[in-house]
Amino acid sequence: MEVFADAFIETFESTTFQFLNPLDKIPEEDDGSGYFLGKCDFSGAINGSFSLIIHDNTVNEYLNFLFGDEPETVITDELKSDSVKELANVICGNMISKCVNAQASDYKIEKPQLTSLSRFSDFADHSLYTLFSDSFGKVCGFSFRLK
Repeated sequence: MEVFADAFIETFESTTFQFLNPLDKIPEEDDGSGYFLGKCDFSGAINGSFSLIIHDNTVNEYLNFLFGDEPETVITDELKSDSVKELANVICGNMISKCVNAQASDYKIEKPQLTSLSRFSDFADHSLYTLFSDSFGKVCGFSFRLK
């Protein structure tokens, strides 16, 4: 599992410019300000799914970093949703390439699906995720499953 965590950390940090620290346990409470779950199924030489849990504040910081002081860019719910799906897609592809030694032509990643929830504990299967604390102290994590 460590190879998956290393691939996730490397891709997440290089894409978002935020640093991660592993969490040993599921947090007991959170501030209720919202989480996104981006999920990608993949098939081909390997079959499975990848899911990304990320906090709303982390997404905002990521987009603020990307767009900087561009006054014409307004961070909308649609932009946040699209960025989480794209982030899940990029991380999924990199994890497949790094951890399973598959070429991009060996698999197909389906269009990412997005779910929004108000609290981390609302994710029914959150205990199946490898969890981290991001640069802002918010929980993020992933699940990578082969079928």
